[in-house]
Amino acid sequence: MKFLFLGICLSIALLGDNVFAQKHKIEISKQFFVNKPDHYHDLLYNLNEKRVKRQSDQENSEFIKELANLALKSLKSHSDYGHKLIQVEQVGNVSRILLENKIKVSACRFNSLNQKKDLDMHPEKNVTWDDFFVCDVCEFTIKKSDNKYKVVEVGCVLHDSRTYRYARQPSPLGGYQPIDVDNENIKKLAQFSLDSITQQTMSKRSLGLIRVVSAKSQVVAGINYKIDLIVCEKDSTKKNKDIVMDHKNCRSCDITIWEQSWLNNKNVTKVACTKPSELESFSNVAATKRKRDIHEDTMVGSKINLDLNDNKVKDIVDYALSSVDQQEGSGVSHILSKIINASKQIVAGILYNIELEICENSTSQVDGKKCRICNVNVWEQTWLNTKNTSKINCNSPYRINVVESNLNKLNKQNYDAEERFELKKDFENFINTHSKIYSSLEEKNRRFRIYAANMKKIKLLQNHEQGTAIYGATQFADLTKNEFQEKYLGLNPSSAKNKILPMAEIPHDIAIPTEFDWRDHSVVTPVKNQGSCGSCWAFSAIANIEGQNALKSGKLLSLSEQELIDCDAMDNGCGGGLMTQAFEAIENLGGLETESAYPYEGHEDRKGCQLNKSKLKVSISKAVNVSTDEGDIAKFLVAHGPLSVGVNANAMQFYMGGVSHPIHALCSPKSLDHGVAIIGYGIHKTKYTHKNLPYWLIKNSWGPGWEYPYLNATLPFWTIKNSWGDKWGMQGYYLLYRGDGSCGVNQMVSSAIIE
Repeated sequence: MKFLFLGICLSIALLGDNVFAQKHKIEISKQFFVNKPDHYHDLLYNLNEKRVKRQSDQENSEFIKELANLALKSLKSHSDYGHKLIQVEQVGNVSRILLENKIKVSACRFNSLNQKKDLDMHPEKNVTWDDFFVCDVCEFTIKKSDNKYKVVEVGCVLHDSRTYRYARQPSPLGGYQPIDVDNENIKKLAQFSLDSITQQTMSKRSLGLIRVVSAKSQVVAGINYKIDLIVCEKDSTKKNKDIVMDHKNCRSCDITIWEQSWLNNKNVTKVACTKPSELESFSNVAATKRKRDIHEDTMVGSKINLDLNDNKVKDIVDYALSSVDQQEGSGVSHILSKIINASKQIVAGILYNIELEICENSTSQVDGKKCRICNVNVWEQTWLNTKNTSKINCNSPYRINVVESNLNKLNKQNYDAEERFELKKDFENFINTHSKIYSSLEEKNRRFRIYAANMKKIKLLQNHEQGTAIYGATQFADLTKNEFQEKYLGLNPSSAKNKILPMAEIPHDIAIPTEFDWRDHSVVTPVKNQGSCGSCWAFSAIANIEGQNALKSGKLLSLSEQELIDCDAMDNGCGGGLMTQAFEAIENLGGLETESAYPYEGHEDRKGCQLNKSKLKVSISKAVNVSTDEGDIAKFLVAHGPLSVGVNANAMQFYMGGVSHPIHALCSPKSLDHGVAIIGYGIHKTKYTHKNLPYWLIKNSWGPGWEYPYLNATLPFWTIKNSWGDKWGMQGYYLLYRGDGSCGVNQMVSSAIIE
């Protein structure tokens, strides 16, 4: 018991010593810390600050990337194939805790689907502005609401990547040059843009120009004008004679106008405006900026006189003329003698006032013609796609003698009466040649106006043709561009899904002939006709597979396009599609039936897919994308058969024969809208092009290997099988210049593979 008591006492003593020691240690540590030198505290703070800053920078960088991705999604409608991010910068402070962030994004549009697929497959590739045709530099305002971020405002400037590189060099050729804002032409262009600004911003009141801030021009196929200006809505509640602006509803706008003076044509191609805001400085603008104010010239909301030769005026006059015919109700059509006056006024839309002299469409040379003066008001609201005649006042008819009348002194460019007579005769011949039937006189007059406009397009194509092609009134000459695209084209790059086809292996070790045609080897079926169904993508894909199967089996079969229209769930039948997706659909369906087993109807079957798998004759193993190099395309064509391609069909609507080589401005390689099949290539030997071309002989500095191809005695071309029947073009075929990517023929090339 004694020992137990002694043991307890010893333990207590030891414990006490330990507690004392611990307390002593703590006191020493406190004293040590308190007595540390000042730089120790600074060092500790700096280490913590750097650690926090490094974490903050990394988080901020990730956040900016998130905002950039959101910004790119909002640009989706700007490009057929999407954008590649080149650079992103923050504007001011950017943070997750802020409700509003701003970033500046530089992103380039993919030149083609093949380029996009290649970069998607190889994201490690370094790309620059030089790799793209068109780039956008945009400033985004992104707001946070309910923990979600949304782009609320965007302003973009479009750049050609080739000129952007030299943007900082003084006065670059092809670049933008500054213009004096007091230039009279700039003032007129600024006024001209007000209609487009009104429609784009959907302003319910008239807009007035406050001042031009800056202006510059660029020589393209015509002239691009970039104008920064400030506009305000007119305060309609005040009845003063002087101009009164609502300074609480003003905008700063950046506009681009493309003018082609030789065509008497100008269009507003870009409108980017800020949201309406109060700009107090405008209250004194008349006094302080009087030289730049343009209200002295034109009252806001008042009538503006128009150029009688302007294309828009001609369109309105044509509409007014048909309205007069309809009101008369006599069945007698009228022709335009002359336009006396034309003006416009900004209302809820645009109100055009046209004064014109019209005459009955009679061929009488003895009794003369009945003519009258008419005043017509046409109200247009472009955002509703509506146009109505609000007033027609015509005086009593009077007779004039054709020979002695002023008709011979009228506008000789487009509205010369005799020229219109000839155009009417040509239109009647067109109707008879193509067995056209119209539902009413009004519809016939509308088709005549479209025909007349298309004749101008044909003249433009012919005047700028660099090959031997002839353009004329084909069976499509009475269709608008939109009608033609909807009924007879159908290539729809915007419907592309995410799957990317592998790139084809090009057989570089083979020697190819100077000319080649798969029709000579029994692998091409006769030309087919898609009718008024936007199924060109199906015909293109089937033409490729028919050739592949003939080469593999030795037997040429005509396969079913209707199967794809009815059963391909990835594409939109008569609403358009893509050949690459059609190949994938055929793999999923298990194959194709023949044309006879599943015949073409030219519309989607109301009963849905009628596929009979027991009748499938041809299946494919896979599909590939082919190079954009036209030399490689030729090699793959010779080795593997006909190819599916996408092209811009702008020139094809009026093509009648010859080697087509339109300038790129009239047949952009970036606007693919039609699926066809390349079945061969050749060289057209000719001593002359379709017209005599005077020229200067100029020494260039690009080396001896460069040459100007358009004056050569030979024209290389692709032989293209179309799907508009054998009465179109050259027995259903199209010869398109080979070597410079004309009409985008090298941008979307693909093929199925049968193993």
